Parts: sequence; structure tokens; C-alpha cells
Amino acid sequence: MAFFSCPGLQRVAKLVCPMVPSDDATLNPVVQSAFGKAAIGKKKTKVSRERKEKKTIPLRKKKTTTLRTATSTKQILKRKDDALLAFKSHLNLDLHSSIQILNAYPRLYTHIPNISDKLMYLLNEINLKPEQLRRMLLSHPRLMETVIMDHENNLMNTLEILQNELDLSVKDIKAIQSRALPAILTYPRSELRKRILVYKLDLQYPKEEITQMVLKDPRMLRTDSTNVRQILKVLKEELQIGKENVRDMLQKEILLLTYNAEDNIRPTILYLREGEVGHCLGIVERKGRSTLSASTKKEKEDIINSRLKKIIMGNPKVLSSSLEKNLKPTVLFFFQDVGLSSYEFGRIIYRRGGSIFEANLERTLKRKVSFLRSQLDLEIDEEQHVHKDRQFIETGGPVNIEIPGPEPDKDFSLSSYSKRRLLAQMIATNPDILTLSIEKNLEPKFNFFRSTLQLSNDQLRYIILRRPQILALSLERNLIPKIHFLSAPRQEISVKSSVDLYCGGLGMSIEEIRDWITEYPQTLTFVLESRIKPRVFDVVKYGLNVGDKANEAPFNFITKTDISWTKWINEHSGQNFR
Repeated sequence: MAFFSCPGLQRVAKLVCPMVPSDDATLNPVVQSAFGKAAIGKKKTKVSRERKEKKTIPLRKKKTTTLRTATSTKQILKRKDDALLAFKSHLNLDLHSSIQILNAYPRLYTHIPNISDKLMYLLNEINLKPEQLRRMLLSHPRLMETVIMDHENNLMNTLEILQNELDLSVKDIKAIQSRALPAILTYPRSELRKRILVYKLDLQYPKEEITQMVLKDPRMLRTDSTNVRQILKVLKEELQIGKENVRDMLQKEILLLTYNAEDNIRPTILYLREGEVGHCLGIVERKGRSTLSASTKKEKEDIINSRLKKIIMGNPKVLSSSLEKNLKPTVLFFFQDVGLSSYEFGRIIYRRGGSIFEANLERTLKRKVSFLRSQLDLEIDEEQHVHKDRQFIETGGPVNIEIPGPEPDKDFSLSSYSKRRLLAQMIATNPDILTLSIEKNLEPKFNFFRSTLQLSNDQLRYIILRRPQILALSLERNLIPKIHFLSAPRQEISVKSSVDLYCGGLGMSIEEIRDWITEYPQTLTFVLESRIKPRVFDVVKYGLNVGDKANEAPFNFITKTDISWTKWINEHSGQNFR
């Protein structure tokens, strides 16, 4: 205490501590009379300056007020010193951080006589660890101010309500304390039981499931019962999503019922259904159904609603997205920057709409599109590029650009519009690409193709544009094992050998595999165990090479259907059988 009360620190504290006025009227240097001007009367207001000066506050009273103010200031400074000492001794909080917190939230020492007692209560009675309390104070100082200033009985009552309503064990309470404090201690205690009852009565959750949900993320209790019932009503009215569906959605987004029903959920649904998204989603033909072929308005609405319902139920977090900051800019980005047609955009959101709308536009979508353009040599010259109107035929189909060949052509160059459309076609064919991480997924694959398979930029672009599904395959579990198997040496096969016992490969060089994959990139999309190995086993068994000669297995021997391959092998096995 002496350290914080020393004259040097006192002077520092006076510099960083704003003067906090007291509620005590005696501390005000100017004391106004209880009688106003109206009580004095008009005649008595005309007094000379000399007489007015005689009415000033006596010097002795001014000295008393100044003395009391100085005493109060010393008390405030002493409380601040005590708070600094408490932060240091109980939480091991550094002096700089302590001063910043107390300057930003002065009520922690002006309205609390002894903050040390409050900290000791949180540490001993609420069973918080010093490092937890220190982390909370640094991360959520405003919430912690509310918690520290709250009455001790109220803090304990919040935890008692949770413990009694959900039969929480001491271990469960500690888990909630370590994850959800200080936020959960600020929830209205009068509402807490009602919030738990909504899950019990309205959604028919058993107590055990609610307990697991609270332990998973206690923030689920920050909603209110009225809003929860309104959310259930909105989902039912707009998309025919019932309570059973909501329970499935909560498994994917536990904070769903903390969203605002009228300010967030309903406007989001209306925008997705009635705007460009709903139109594009409807024109995609699936199972013979499309808004383009629908005969009535109700049939069109049913098609859009059923597809939108599937997206929302699969990715309920979409309902928390901001219309102006996220959804609208994302839709505009795919049309103007990526260059999708309406039909292509419809295909994307039909397959991966939820993931696309959940993704951050700046940090995720734009970065991935820019990365793909740079890797595939499809970068656009922005000075020469002019956005063209979206082009689509009456059925909503895309306008395709022919993929350039795998060999460089000096006399051929792609225009900015062609580059833009080629990437759009690739993304529309396999929108899963946009859900993959650049650093952990896409970049290692491009490096593998260039370093291991020694593909040129033109060959790599040709392969990926023709079969973009390759980028969605796992590098470690799919692509590398296939290349290793094709390049592994052949082993002798007897008549009684089976494919399950074969431990060799196809015996091709990397150069041969490169040329083969460039011509038939779809080869890499087939399953290794059920398609590639059995076909290679047949080729090795009958002593065939892979090529375009009459006595060689054709380059497309893996992509042939089972019937076609059986017919071919029966016709050619006799002359090469060992």
C-alpha cells in the first residue's frame, strides 16, 4: 500500500485520474440558496454592485468547501491506489493495464469502497481463477464493471438458477464460469428461468439436452422468451419450418434463437426469396422442376420456397448475415466481378448457397477468386476490362468460352472477358472450390502439380478448367496415392493372383503420367481402390502398355465403362496373355 500511496505515484495518479464530482452537495464550491429570484421579488433585484459584492460567499465558508473538496479528492486517489494494489496482488495485472482500465471505468474505484473484497468474492465464492478473471477484465472490461458493481447475492443467484433448473454439477458450473463469464452474470435473473422454459416447453427439449447445449455455448441464454416465440412464428410463416426443423437447425447453429426475429430473420428471408437470389435459384432445373417451366405463380413460389428452405436449414447462420454489409455485396460480386450468368449463379447457390453466403466477402471470397486467377493465368487487366452485361439465353443457361489448349500458342491470347468467363465457368461447375482454404488446401495442390507432375502453366490451366473437381480432391488421401500407384514398378502376376493381393503399380514415368493426365484429366477423378487398381491389374496381367497403338491399352482405359472395358479386354487379351 505504501508503494501506491507514495508522493511520486500520487502525482502520476492525479495526472491520469479525472476529477470525479461527488454527489455530496457540500462539495460544490458555489452553494445556491434554496430561495429563487421569484421569492426575492422584483424590487429587491435592483441592487447596487457594491451591495451585491457584500452578498458573496464568506471567505471562511469558501475555505471549508475547498478543504472538503481536497479531502474528497484524496479519498478518491486513495481508492484508486487501493484498486491498483488489488489488481496487482489478486490478479497480477500490470500497472499500465490497471491504470487504463480504471481511467476508462472510474466507477470501479469511485463507487466501490473496497474493490479488493469484490475480487476476493469472485475468486473464492464464484471459484474463478486469477488468470481467468484477469483475462475477462482485459477482454471485457465493460461487462466486468457491471459484474463487479453488482450485488454479491445477485451474482450467486444467477448461478443458483442455472444449477437448480438444469441440475448442473459443480464441474458443470466451473465449466460455464470458465467459458461464459462475465456475460452470463449480466443476464436478467428474472428472465433466465423463462428462457430455459422456452427450450423445455416450446421446443420440447429434455433437461439433459438443454444442459449439454448450455455447456457447449452458454450464450444461447442471452435471448428472451418473447423473441424466441416470434422467431418460431416467422420461420413457420415464411418457409414452413416447424419446431422439429428448428431443433435440427440448432444443432448446426446453437445461437439461432438469439437472432432478432423482425429486424434480422424476416428481412433476410424476404430478400433471398423475392430478389435476384430467389430468381436464380428457381430457374435451375432439378428433377424436371424449374420456375421457367412452372405454369402457375403458386408453383413458382413453392419451387423457390422449398429450395430456400433447404439452404436455410442446412446453413442457418445465413440468417445472421447483414443484408447491406454481406448478402447484397456478395451477390453483386458474383455477377460483376466473377462474371456469372443468372443460371450459373443459381447452380452455385443451389449446391453451396449456405456456405457461400456465410463466407466473408473480403477475407474469403475475393481472396480465393484472386488466387485462382493468378494460379491459372487468368488475371484481368482492369484498365482494359469493362464489365459486360450478364448474358444468358431464355432458359437461363450460361454462355460458354472454349478452353484454350494445353500447349502454348504465340498467335493466341485470351481477352479479359474470356478470362473472366473461363473462371466463372469453372466455379459454376464446382463451387466447392470456394469453400477450400488457400493455405491448407488449394496452394499445396498447385505446388504439387507443378513440382511433382512438372506441369506447365498452360497444361495446369487446361487440366483444372476441364476438370475443376480435381481441386476438391484431397491431396494427401487421394491425389498423391494415385500418382504413387501409377508410377510404382509393375509386379509379376500369375493366373491365380487377384487384385486384392497386387502390391505393384503401373510402372509409368512422371513424364508419361504428366502427358497422360494432361490429355485425360478425368482419370484422376476416379476412385483408386474400386476403379483404377482393378483396371491397372488387368493391364499388367495381360502385359499391356498404355498408348495409342493397336496392341496397347488406350489412354482412356480407366474412364471406359465396365461393359466397354470388358469387351475390349476380351478382344485383345489373347494375343498378349502370358
